[in-house]
Amino acid sequence: KMGLVTTLKGVTRHVLVFKLVPRGGPLGHAREGERLSLNSLLVRKLVVLGVTIVNVDHLFLSRGNVVNLGKLAFDKYHVCRVRGIQCLAFALSKALAKLFGNSILGGCRAPFRRFRVHRCPRCGACGHWGGVCVQFAALQH
Repeated sequence: KMGLVTTLKGVTRHVLVFKLVPRGGPLGHAREGERLSLNSLLVRKLVVLGVTIVNVDHLFLSRGNVVNLGKLAFDKYHVCRVRGIQCLAFALSKALAKLFGNSILGGCRAPFRRFRVHRCPRCGACGHWGGVCVQFAALQH
């Protein structure tokens, strides 16, 4: 993984890496210590390379450091396709605003309303915009 980050730093000036998201359920609770140690390792190794770390703990944890299950999928482990992705987009928009200034957010419009789909779970296509897939657009409402 570090090789990928090093390669990306050679290609572009800015690389952003998300910290691992808190998880719920029995598997998430069992692996919480592992998540915290991996996040700590990420910070130590990647900050030296000049990578921006995007912390999302405050968006997925409620008071008392309890995992907010409403932002996770039904299995309580993966991120919810709507609320969880909205939290990740919010964190990403804040990180980009910090790097490039608030003008990148585009005024009063909601940041990142249109986002690129890595692999659409509905149609199986790669790389289309979120609103292009009719099946994907139906999920947004």
